[in-house]
Amino acid sequence: MLKPRGKRALHQASRWLRAHGFALEVGTRYATGFNHGVWLEGDLVVFDPTEAHPGDLLHEAGHLAVLPSCIRAHAAPGDIEDSVQPVIDAYLLKHPGALATWPEDPVARACLQASDLEVIAWAYAAAIDAGIDPWLTCE
Repeated sequence: MLKPRGKRALHQASRWLRAHGFALEVGTRYATGFNHGVWLEGDLVVFDPTEAHPGDLLHEAGHLAVLPSCIRAHAAPGDIEDSVQPVIDAYLLKHPGALATWPEDPVARACLQASDLEVIAWAYAAAIDAGIDPWLTCE
């Protein structure tokens, strides 16, 4: 259960995400996973407000933010890499010269720059912009 400060931050995060075009839904269908209480279903971010941490909500949304649009729809509950990596691999196999020429294929470049490092940086910046303390703990 989140303390009041954490509930306020979760509300700030969800409001910020919606204001920036993310589709959010409250749910409990899949409340387990790496980030407990938050998961992706294609372009949709689903979260359980009784279990989700605001940082986890921003982190999962960050995966959608850094993925190319043609890959996003393949995001599934669980480990996102398990659901999108085969699609990325297939794209790169279909376009073998995508990174060998200039200008590079922007989708191929974005696929290579969609790891947790980019997601963490994105979520940190989103927290700052949303007015959320990035050091927030909610135990």
